[in-house]
Amino acid sequence: MGNSLPSNKFLNMNLRFNPFLLIIIITFFLVNCKKGCTDPNATNYDPDAKKDNGTCYNFTLPTNLNYTITIDTATKKVDVVATSIGANGYSFVFYELLDSSNVQFSSLNTASHTYSDFGQHTIAIRAHLNANVYIEETYFINVPENTDTTISNAGYITPLSYPNYTLVWNDEFDDTSLNSNWIQEIGNGCPNLCGWGNNELQFYKAENTSLENGFLTITAKEENFSGSNYTSSRIKTQGIKSFTYGRIDIRAKLPYSQGIWPALWMLGENITTDIWPVCGEIDIVELIGGSGYNDRTVYDPYIGIIMVMQHLPILAHFQRVNLTMSFMSFQYYGILHL
Repeated sequence: MGNSLPSNKFLNMNLRFNPFLLIIIITFFLVNCKKGCTDPNATNYDPDAKKDNGTCYNFTLPTNLNYTITIDTATKKVDVVATSIGANGYSFVFYELLDSSNVQFSSLNTASHTYSDFGQHTIAIRAHLNANVYIEETYFINVPENTDTTISNAGYITPLSYPNYTLVWNDEFDDTSLNSNWIQEIGNGCPNLCGWGNNELQFYKAENTSLENGFLTITAKEENFSGSNYTSSRIKTQGIKSFTYGRIDIRAKLPYSQGIWPALWMLGENITTDIWPVCGEIDIVELIGGSGYNDRTVYDPYIGIIMVMQHLPILAHFQRVNLTMSFMSFQYYGILHL
């Protein structure tokens, strides 16, 4: 018994080491048995392969892959043009963060993509021999926020006269602040109409409205203010300017992006006594940015829900006067009530 204890300890140590030794031997054996293409002249030559498995092939891959990339900082749109020798087609992968699902195949060697956010992004440019064989270059781009506040005046000009019409009011925003024809709507709609009836996330502030060089600018900002994560402005002529018949033109350049919803619209003067939708609503134009259904424009005159049900013939008296939509240049949007 006195000698059995050291013997047991030695036996236990041997049992602990044996599995470790066995694993090393098996792993070493598996590594040394790697199969693959062992032909150094083959396209898919594997220098680590120890035994040929009959998979060698020879392709003449495309070469000299070059590309040019242009970035529109105002819209976050990126255009890519690729060239190479021996390519039968191209593909472009525009990564949105870690999402690589935006793959564009092109036989014309060009592709475009509008990013949802500013900042650093990755583009993979591929020159294909066939669908599965290609060479690839990766390019890292920076889409900077456009800090240029210069407003281009390109686009349509709204005339101040029309045949058989008399001009009764216009505002060219030539001052440095809004005149007395306009009222700033302040807040988030609470407590009576939180989110302004549209689940809007912004808080309306007068500070987001500015006038300079004959332009009225309303700026939407991502900032924390009074419990909201965004701010913007909404201005109206309620109780000051109202019209029944005639033509209203608005010349505007509308922003477009995820979550942005610029709108030029009118409500009935009786809204304080006959709340929406009884008062009626006329949407001159709306531009909704997003994806799927929430990526559209609204032009048609829209009379509030109850008024549509009760007074459908009213719609026949309204006409829209411009169908062009662009967020790159000024357009004019108008409505006629005949």
